[in-house]
Amino acid sequence: MYASYKKQSVGKGNRFTRHEKISLFGCNEGFIPWLLSESMKTNQGEPFAWHLEIPSALHSLGANYPEANSIVIDIKPGNKEGLYLCELTDVWGYSSASWTPMMWRLKQLLWEADSKKIDRLDFKAPSDGHQIHSFIHAAGSVQKGKIVGTWNDPGASPTNSALLWPDALDYFVAEMKNGKSTRT
Repeated sequence: MYASYKKQSVGKGNRFTRHEKISLFGCNEGFIPWLLSESMKTNQGEPFAWHLEIPSALHSLGANYPEANSIVIDIKPGNKEGLYLCELTDVWGYSSASWTPMMWRLKQLLWEADSKKIDRLDFKAPSDGHQIHSFIHAAGSVQKGKIVGTWNDPGASPTNSALLWPDALDYFVAEMKNGKSTRT
Protein backbone atom coordinates (compact mmCIF):
# COMPACT_ATOMS: atom_id res chain seq x y z
CA MET A 1 0.00 0.00 0.00
CA TYR A 2 1.20 3.47 -0.90
CA ALA A 3 -0.51 6.59 0.41
CA SER A 4 0.08 10.31 0.67
CA TYR A 5 -0.09 11.79 4.16
CA LYS A 6 -0.04 15.12 5.92
CA LYS A 7 2.92 14.94 8.32
CA GLN A 8 2.98 17.25 11.35
CA SER A 9 5.57 17.52 14.11
CA VAL A 10 4.10 16.52 17.50
CA GLY A 11 6.35 16.43 20.58
CA LYS A 12 9.20 13.99 19.96
CA GLY A 13 7.56 12.48 16.92
CA ASN A 14 5.27 13.07 14.02
CA ARG A 15 1.59 12.65 13.33
CA PHE A 16 0.59 11.21 9.97
CA THR A 17 -2.93 11.79 8.64
CA ARG A 18 -3.75 9.96 5.43
CA HIS A 19 -4.78 12.07 2.49
CA GLU A 20 -5.33 9.35 -0.15
CA LYS A 21 -4.10 6.02 -1.45
CA ILE A 22 -1.74 6.53 -4.38
CA SER A 23 0.29 4.62 -6.92
CA LEU A 24 4.03 5.14 -7.20
CA PHE A 25 4.24 3.42 -10.57
CA GLY A 26 2.54 3.85 -13.93
CA CYS A 27 2.99 6.57 -16.54
CA ASN A 28 -0.54 7.94 -16.04
CA GLU A 29 -1.07 7.90 -12.26
CA GLY A 30 2.31 7.08 -10.72
CA PHE A 31 3.75 9.62 -8.32
CA ILE A 32 7.38 8.88 -9.18
CA PRO A 33 7.04 9.60 -12.93
CA TRP A 34 4.73 12.55 -12.14
CA LEU A 35 7.19 14.15 -9.71
CA LEU A 36 10.07 13.45 -12.09
CA SER A 37 8.24 15.03 -15.05
CA GLU A 38 7.55 18.16 -12.97
CA SER A 39 11.27 18.64 -12.28
CA MET A 40 12.76 17.59 -15.62
CA LYS A 41 14.28 19.87 -18.26
CA THR A 42 12.34 20.09 -21.52
CA ASN A 43 15.10 18.45 -23.60
CA GLN A 44 16.18 15.76 -21.10
CA GLY A 45 17.16 12.43 -22.62
CA GLU A 46 19.00 9.25 -21.69
CA PRO A 47 21.08 8.49 -19.75
CA PHE A 48 19.61 10.55 -16.95
CA ALA A 49 20.75 10.29 -13.32
CA TRP A 50 18.18 11.99 -11.09
CA HIS A 51 17.14 12.49 -7.48
CA LEU A 52 13.74 13.30 -5.97
CA GLU A 53 13.67 14.51 -2.39
CA ILE A 54 10.05 13.54 -1.77
CA PRO A 55 8.97 16.25 0.73
CA SER A 56 10.47 18.98 -1.48
CA ALA A 57 9.02 17.45 -4.63
CA LEU A 58 5.54 17.33 -3.07
CA HIS A 59 5.92 20.90 -1.82
CA SER A 60 6.92 22.08 -5.30
CA LEU A 61 3.55 20.91 -6.64
CA GLY A 62 1.93 23.71 -4.63
CA ALA A 63 -1.71 24.20 -5.57
CA ASN A 64 -1.69 20.99 -7.61
CA TYR A 65 -1.29 18.88 -4.46
CA PRO A 66 -1.41 20.97 -1.26
CA GLU A 67 -2.90 18.42 1.15
CA ALA A 68 0.11 16.09 1.51
CA ASN A 69 3.80 16.41 2.32
CA SER A 70 4.76 12.76 2.84
CA ILE A 71 4.44 9.34 1.22
CA VAL A 72 4.02 6.30 3.47
CA ILE A 73 4.54 2.70 2.41
CA ASP A 74 3.12 -0.37 4.13
CA ILE A 75 6.07 -2.73 3.64
CA LYS A 76 4.03 -5.85 4.45
CA PRO A 77 0.42 -5.06 3.51
CA GLY A 78 -2.07 -7.56 4.84
CA ASN A 79 0.35 -8.93 7.45
CA LYS A 80 -1.68 -9.84 10.54
CA GLU A 81 1.33 -10.30 12.83
CA GLY A 82 2.62 -6.75 12.73
CA LEU A 83 2.50 -3.41 11.00
CA TYR A 84 5.52 -2.19 9.05
CA LEU A 85 5.20 1.43 7.90
CA CYS A 86 7.96 3.50 6.33
CA GLU A 87 8.14 7.02 4.95
CA LEU A 88 9.60 7.35 1.44
CA THR A 89 12.08 10.23 1.77
CA ASP A 90 14.21 10.04 -1.38
CA VAL A 91 14.25 8.35 -4.77
CA TRP A 92 17.35 8.21 -6.96
CA GLY A 93 16.94 6.94 -10.51
CA TYR A 94 19.10 6.17 -13.51
CA SER A 95 17.00 6.29 -16.67
CA SER A 96 18.75 4.56 -19.56
CA ALA A 97 18.03 1.99 -22.28
CA SER A 98 14.26 2.41 -21.85
CA TRP A 99 14.14 1.46 -18.17
CA THR A 100 14.89 3.03 -14.80
CA PRO A 101 16.51 1.28 -11.83
CA MET A 102 15.85 3.22 -8.63
CA MET A 103 17.23 3.41 -5.12
CA TRP A 104 14.69 4.37 -2.48
CA ARG A 105 15.55 5.71 0.95
CA LEU A 106 12.89 4.88 3.52
CA LYS A 107 12.58 5.96 7.14
CA GLN A 108 11.13 3.43 9.54
CA LEU A 109 8.00 4.80 11.19
CA LEU A 110 6.36 1.79 12.84
CA TRP A 111 8.03 -1.61 12.85
CA GLU A 112 6.37 -4.76 14.16
CA ALA A 113 3.64 -2.56 15.66
CA ASP A 114 0.37 -4.10 16.79
CA SER A 115 -1.83 -3.60 13.72
CA LYS A 116 -4.98 -3.86 15.86
CA LYS A 117 -3.95 -0.81 17.91
CA ILE A 118 -2.85 1.46 15.05
CA ASP A 119 -5.22 3.44 12.88
CA ARG A 120 -3.50 3.68 9.48
CA LEU A 121 -5.59 6.75 8.66
CA ASP A 122 -4.17 8.78 11.57
CA PHE A 123 -1.19 7.65 13.63
CA LYS A 124 1.82 8.94 15.55
CA ALA A 125 5.37 7.72 14.99
CA PRO A 126 8.72 8.56 16.60
CA SER A 127 11.04 10.79 14.57
CA ASP A 128 14.15 8.65 15.13
CA GLY A 129 13.41 5.69 12.85
CA HIS A 130 16.19 3.82 11.07
CA GLN A 131 16.89 4.37 7.42
CA ILE A 132 16.50 1.57 4.91
CA HIS A 133 17.47 1.45 1.23
CA SER A 134 15.58 -0.51 -1.38
CA PHE A 135 16.27 -1.08 -5.06
CA ILE A 136 13.55 -1.52 -7.66
CA HIS A 137 13.07 -0.73 -11.33
CA ALA A 138 10.39 0.59 -13.63
CA ALA A 139 9.80 -0.19 -17.30
CA GLY A 140 10.17 3.35 -18.55
CA SER A 141 12.57 6.21 -19.12
CA VAL A 142 12.76 9.76 -20.47
CA GLN A 143 13.13 11.16 -23.98
CA LYS A 144 13.08 14.80 -25.07
CA GLY A 145 11.91 15.89 -21.62
CA LYS A 146 8.97 13.48 -21.55
CA ILE A 147 8.17 10.34 -19.58
CA VAL A 148 8.15 7.35 -21.97
CA GLY A 149 7.16 3.73 -21.42
CA THR A 150 4.72 2.30 -18.92
CA TRP A 151 6.70 3.04 -15.75
CA ASN A 152 5.16 -0.12 -14.30
CA ASP A 153 6.83 -1.91 -11.41
CA PRO A 154 8.53 -5.23 -12.12
CA GLY A 155 5.73 -7.45 -10.83
CA ALA A 156 6.32 -10.87 -9.39
CA SER A 157 9.10 -12.81 -11.10
CA PRO A 158 12.38 -14.54 -10.26
CA THR A 159 14.25 -11.36 -11.27
CA ASN A 160 12.02 -8.59 -10.00
CA SER A 161 14.92 -6.89 -8.26
CA ALA A 162 16.73 -4.07 -10.04
CA LEU A 163 19.50 -5.26 -12.34
CA LEU A 164 22.27 -2.68 -12.10
CA TRP A 165 24.82 -2.25 -14.88
CA PRO A 166 28.11 -0.59 -13.86
CA ASP A 167 27.13 3.00 -14.73
CA ALA A 168 23.88 2.84 -12.75
CA LEU A 169 25.54 1.07 -9.81
CA ASP A 170 28.38 3.64 -9.79
CA TYR A 171 25.80 6.41 -9.55
CA PHE A 172 23.97 4.87 -6.59
CA VAL A 173 27.17 4.01 -4.72
CA ALA A 174 28.44 7.58 -5.21
CA GLU A 175 25.16 8.96 -3.82
CA MET A 176 25.45 6.72 -0.78
CA LYS A 177 29.11 7.68 -0.25
CA ASN A 178 28.62 11.43 -0.53
CA GLY A 179 26.42 11.39 2.56
CA LYS A 180 23.11 12.24 0.96
CA SER A 181 21.74 8.78 1.71
CA THR A 182 23.02 8.56 5.29
CA ARG A 183 21.45 11.63 6.85
CA THR A 184 18.61 11.15 9.31
